[in-house]
Amino acid sequence: MLPLTGPFQFRGIMINKIHTGNCIGLTHKLPNSSIDFVFTSPPYGAGIEYDTWPDDIEGNKKLIKALSTVLFKKMKEDGRVALNIAPKVINTKERYPLFLEVCNSFIAAGFKFMDIVVWNRMNNGSIAWGVWDSQEFPNTIGTCELIVLFTKGSFAKLEKRGETMSHKEFLEVIDNIWHISPEFNKEHPAVFPLKLALNAIKLWSYPGDLVLDPFCGTGTTCLAAARLDRKWIGFEISEKYSGIASASLKLETSQLKLF
Repeated sequence: MLPLTGPFQFRGIMINKIHTGNCIGLTHKLPNSSIDFVFTSPPYGAGIEYDTWPDDIEGNKKLIKALSTVLFKKMKEDGRVALNIAPKVINTKERYPLFLEVCNSFIAAGFKFMDIVVWNRMNNGSIAWGVWDSQEFPNTIGTCELIVLFTKGSFAKLEKRGETMSHKEFLEVIDNIWHISPEFNKEHPAVFPLKLALNAIKLWSYPGDLVLDPFCGTGTTCLAAARLDRKWIGFEISEKYSGIASASLKLETSQLKLF
């Protein structure tokens, strides 16, 4: 069995490693039909102040389209892509249906829509005082996000491996509403909770599968994959975030070797 802790080379790519660079170029370098599962949260175009990426709507439309196209070749026939996204992005100039943009791009690239999960963030959200108690310019409070699931081809996994999680774990993740409190990180402006990644990886991949996060940030998906005995690859354009992710994963894998 391939090692699941420290970095190693497999089909010309370093596995269990954070790679620094543009995700489109790095994804191009992956072997075709090599990825079992992708879990990621792409930039929303909401004007978030990332370390390097200009988070504007038009740039993000092009990014999502390019990623969906290059990912299609790299996924296995039963490979799955799960994207954590906001249903909408609203600013003073426009209302952008991010969910539709993602679905249209991935379906156009050849993927099949498979499922959707609502992430109930269990927080109160916020609303501008200028539209409070008024029908003038209503905007529902953003207390939920979505996880949209696609498959390259087969809806069922082609290799059945029997039970890989307990009945209790299965019941926790099979509901299509996940009640998980958000997490915050002073090092990164847009992190998702580890529990979100753990749920997705448990439900939609097998132990030993290769998991990719092309926008890995501080490494949450990769950390979850390591804990669940999956191989993993993270791509991150920011050297700052890449360094944070590499440090946390190095600590995690060193601890896994002790058990």
